[in-house]
Amino acid sequence: MEERTQSTSLWVAIGALLVAGFVDAAACDDTQDGYGSDAADEASESEGRDGGRDELEPDGGADADAIVGDDAGGNADGDADTVSDDDASVDPDAEAETGAGPDGDADGDARDEADESARDGDGDAAADVGAEPEAVVDPPGDTDAGTSCGDGLLGPGEECDEPAPRACTTACGTVGVRTCEACAWSACAPHGDFCNRIDDDCDPGTEDGSGDPAVGAPCDGPDLDLCPEGTATCAAGELLCSDVTGNSVETCNGLDDDCDSLTDEDFAPDNNPLCADGFWDLGVVSGDTGSDSTADAFWSEQWDFVTFREEDLAGSAPITGTISLYSPPGIDFDLYVYCLACGGTLAGASTVGGLDGHLDQVDVRRDDTAAADNLDVLIEIRHSAGVVCSGGDWSLTVNGATDVAVATCLPHP
Repeated sequence: MEERTQSTSLWVAIGALLVAGFVDAAACDDTQDGYGSDAADEASESEGRDGGRDELEPDGGADADAIVGDDAGGNADGDADTVSDDDASVDPDAEAETGAGPDGDADGDARDEADESARDGDGDAAADVGAEPEAVVDPPGDTDAGTSCGDGLLGPGEECDEPAPRACTTACGTVGVRTCEACAWSACAPHGDFCNRIDDDCDPGTEDGSGDPAVGAPCDGPDLDLCPEGTATCAAGELLCSDVTGNSVETCNGLDDDCDSLTDEDFAPDNNPLCADGFWDLGVVSGDTGSDSTADAFWSEQWDFVTFREEDLAGSAPITGTISLYSPPGIDFDLYVYCLACGGTLAGASTVGGLDGHLDQVDVRRDDTAAADNLDVLIEIRHSAGVVCSGGDWSLTVNGATDVAVATCLPHP
C-alpha cells in the first residue's frame, strides 16, 4: 500500500507539472485559438526535425513522458528546473512543454511564425489551425466565379447571355423583339406596322402598312414573266402591285428578258428543222423590174420560202434575185438555196466560216420564156458553229431583179 501510495503521489505530481506547463503555455499564447494553435505548431515541428529522433508523436504526448522519465531518473525531487542539457537535447520541444518554448511565443522564436506563414500564405502565424476557411468573394457584377456576362454561358443571376434577339409579345399583344443587354432581357419592342390590319406598333394612329418593308418595293404583276415592273402598295390590309404590263418573253439576245435568272434558256441554234414540217413564207418580190425586197431574222436554223415574180410578160428579161445571210459575231450560219420544191435542184450555197461576223450570199436566175416565168425558191439557214445567242439573230435579205449573169434554175416543166 505504501509503495502504491508513493507511486500515486508521483503521478499526481507529474500530472500537476504537465497541467501547469500547458496552462502556462496557454497564458503566453496571444492568439484566439490558444492551445489548439500550439499543438498544431508542435506537430509541424516534429515532422521537420533531423537525426531520426523519437519525437514522432505530437508534443504533449510521448515527449512529455520522455522528459518526466529523465527527471525521475536523474533528480529524485523531479524538479523540472534541474533538467540537464542532455535532457534538453533529447527533446528540443522541452521549452514548449514547460511554457518557455517557441510554441508559447515566450522566447520570440521566429521559426514557428515563419512555418505558419508559409502554410496559410497570409503572413499571420497565429490562430490558423482550426479556423474557418475564408470565403471567396466574387467581384462586383460577377455572379459566378466560373462565368461572366457575355461569355455565352448562362450563369447564376443572368437572365440571358446571347447576342441574338428573340421574339416576344408586346404590351398590346402583338409580336415584338427583345434583346439581351448586360445579361438581362430588354423590354419587348414592337416593330413597324405591317400590311395586315393589325396594330403591330401598339399605336392606333399609325397607318396600316406604314412600317412594312414590302410597301413601296418593286413587284411583279399577274403576268407570266418574273420582271418587277410595278410598285407594291397597301390597301385594306393587302399588298397590291401596280404592274399591268404584258408578258416579257425571253429571246435569243444574250439578255434575261423574262427575269427568271436564266439567259437565252432553251435556245439551241442547231435545232435541225425539216422542210417537210413547214417553212416561213416571205412573200413575193419582182424578179425582172423594180427593186423589191423582203427580209427575215431569227436565232436558230430555219426554212424560208420566197417567189420572184415575172412582171413584164412582154419583155425578155430573165427572172433574178440575190439572197444574203448575215451571221453576227459569236455564231455562224451557212446559206443553201433550192429551186422549186424541197427536193428541187440546189441553186447555190455559201459556207463562209468564222465567228467574227460575216456575210453569205447566193444569186438565182431563171431565163425568160413566152410563158409566165415566176421563180419559187426555198432558202435553208443551217447552223455551222457557235452555241450562244449573245451576238443577236442572223438576218436574211432577199432582193429581186438583181444583176445575175448565169442561170441557176431551169424553167417550169
